[in-house]
Amino acid sequence: YTNNGSYFVGFGTYGGAAFGGEANTQISLTSSDPNILSVRLSEGRWKLSPLKAGVVTLTAVYNGETVEKQIVVRERPLVIFQDLVTADARLGIRMDRTWGTEWVKTENDVTFYTSDFRMGIRGDTNAFDVLWTATVTDFEGGTVNVAPAYGGTEPTEKQLAPIGAEEYVRLIPAGDGTQAVIMRLNPNKMLGATMTLTAKVLVDNRALDTVAASFTFKFHDIPAVNVYNWNEMRYVVEATTQACKDKEFENGRDVVLQSDVRAADEDLKAITDVDVNSIHLRSGIIGNGFLFSMNLITSTDTLSVFTIHPGDYHFMKGITDVHGEIFDRGIVIEDLRVRGYDSMEELTKECNKGRGSYFFLTSFGSEKLTYRYCQVFNCVKALHAHGCPELTIEGCILGDNYNTNLEASYMPTDGDKKLILKNNVFKATYGPSMLIGPRLLENMATEIAPTIEIIGTMDIYNWKTRDEVGHSFATVVGSMMSRYLAGLDSVYTGLVNGIGDAVGSAIEDDSFNSLFFRYGGEEYIAFGIVELGLICPAPAMGADISIDPKSGVTQMLMKMTDENGSTMGNMSELEPLVTLITSLVSDLKDFSITNDIVIVCPDFTKGQPNIMPGEQIPNDRELYDRLTGKA
Repeated sequence: YTNNGSYFVGFGTYGGAAFGGEANTQISLTSSDPNILSVRLSEGRWKLSPLKAGVVTLTAVYNGETVEKQIVVRERPLVIFQDLVTADARLGIRMDRTWGTEWVKTENDVTFYTSDFRMGIRGDTNAFDVLWTATVTDFEGGTVNVAPAYGGTEPTEKQLAPIGAEEYVRLIPAGDGTQAVIMRLNPNKMLGATMTLTAKVLVDNRALDTVAASFTFKFHDIPAVNVYNWNEMRYVVEATTQACKDKEFENGRDVVLQSDVRAADEDLKAITDVDVNSIHLRSGIIGNGFLFSMNLITSTDTLSVFTIHPGDYHFMKGITDVHGEIFDRGIVIEDLRVRGYDSMEELTKECNKGRGSYFFLTSFGSEKLTYRYCQVFNCVKALHAHGCPELTIEGCILGDNYNTNLEASYMPTDGDKKLILKNNVFKATYGPSMLIGPRLLENMATEIAPTIEIIGTMDIYNWKTRDEVGHSFATVVGSMMSRYLAGLDSVYTGLVNGIGDAVGSAIEDDSFNSLFFRYGGEEYIAFGIVELGLICPAPAMGADISIDPKSGVTQMLMKMTDENGSTMGNMSELEPLVTLITSLVSDLKDFSITNDIVIVCPDFTKGQPNIMPGEQIPNDRELYDRLTGKA
């Protein structure tokens, strides 16, 4: 072993005494590779100096006789690193990494799930000896001992056999000329378990506690598959979708990203009856802080990468989970980073052409939907939910999107509905950070807003000057009206521009002064939630919104009529256009553009914000701890 001191070789004759120093000097000893093992005579003894790992042949010649011996040199490193190190477990907002108990594997053009995972040592070329051990803590907190494995050996038939029903995990030498090990998991027994896999260097068949490396795997508590690229991700989603349709829930899995994933345009499938390229999603996604990128997708009028489907919204619903409880968590999208375009400039350019109107996840009536610790940016709309009875946004950073960060649309028939916002950061969009409005324009005359609960902190940095407020409303109203006024370009343009001008003139009224604060010679508002109003009725102030006092936000009313019932600013100039739209679109009944608007924004009466317009918003550990409730 290198770094283990010097070695000496002794000579003698069979059945005779060992040679002394004088006889040793008469021996010629050579190494086939002095760079691996050098030899020299030192004070009457032959000294061996192992320099690096490898195999050499020592040749000794004495009185015409030759003896050869093969020597294996192993390194005795001072430190080792596994393929995964501690930093690999500190990725997203959660600063923790989750694993599924299965992986996707393709052999001979056949794709299937496997519970085998290879873990090696960085720089390992079978240069040293390693003992692998594992400690498992199951979901109940019990400790499980796992039989160790020696790296560098060939696996036995017993080790390669299918894992037993009561086994948790088996360690198998990789047998590929390295010291790697294969973790063979029992997918069901490892649900909710934690496993620490440790490698220790062996010297003279003794494990060195001082030269060791460990990595801890925290496994998801429901069936889940680790994916590393778009094809693997699509395979899991489609398998889950089919399993849900066929009621074969044991085939369903959640998706766990273990690498950045780029959705490719040529791999999308049109499986809906509308002009949307999408994949129906009935499982959850754990992103581990990795990036899901859609920048390879061609822009179209409507393009949705994933559609959360109604009905069997989750393959595990109604089934007993590992804790013995009935599974009913809904779909959870957690710790995922999502990018639509490479840059906000490119997104704006495409949107100004009337293209690029896609969302990351579009929900149609899912019973429970949760976005937790997600970061979504450079999208037309970050999140889009239609009629979701219980929608939760927790610990997310949403911003640098075009229309809005969240559009929640509802119908009068949706029944009780709730929107929960907890510890979030909302950054810039052209429209308000969150828009709540009707799903169909024929529902305009009906109040459709959900109950809104704001818990913990709510940072809104969606700055708008007083002059930009009108354009902000025009952006979102135009988005809602575009499908109804298709082909009526002049009417559509007139409406959008007219609303922008009208709201812009109305917001100049002194009654709105409390919504703004002055900074750098401008008056600013931070646009948070807008319960659309304007073209549909919003609920009465305070009726459906509960706000945590520590959130730093308040709800306010933007009135579109004065105390005499007259429209604010030049809103009245839009009346002829409203009459024209009503005559063109038969579904629009009692259409008006003068409904009061309920907004939620920072309460500047309690002081100015910590981060001013134009200043960098920190994306650091301190923020992450606050979003996850650790601080």
